[in-house]
Amino acid sequence: MKHLALLASLSIALLASGAPLSACSSRAPDAAASGANAAPGGLKPLMVGLADRLHALHDGLWREDLGAVGAAATAVAQHPKVSPEERGRIQRTLGEDFPRFAAADGQVHDAAVAIADAAAAKDLDGVVGRLGALEAGCVSCHTQFRARLRR
Repeated sequence: MKHLALLASLSIALLASGAPLSACSSRAPDAAASGANAAPGGLKPLMVGLADRLHALHDGLWREDLGAVGAAATAVAQHPKVSPEERGRIQRTLGEDFPRFAAADGQVHDAAVAIADAAAAKDLDGVVGRLGALEAGCVSCHTQFRARLRR
């Protein structure tokens, strides 16, 4: 019952956030939507991949499949790095704000590791309790940097 209350609270928070319900779809993205045609090592395909993993994490959470949650969280924590050229572009674009961008990536990484650890321990309450930190890291980074980094 406690898990059901946590999942209900998470559902209400998701709806209240204004996130489109289509963003929670577990369908496989097509090549165009996934950024598969984008330059390898670019930021956009990396972000699309992270969004796919976050969707998989949420899907696993709704199904109370902690194995899927842990796998998705681990994939978020171990995401590929951008190419050196893309990193240079990001640094040039953000200038003195680049350390904040890197810190946001670190926050997302640490939260994903904590979620994976909680999932491995079969601690659904721990997963749900740490999910906010992961999402806050994503939203914070997008709010601060997304518009500037889009080409």
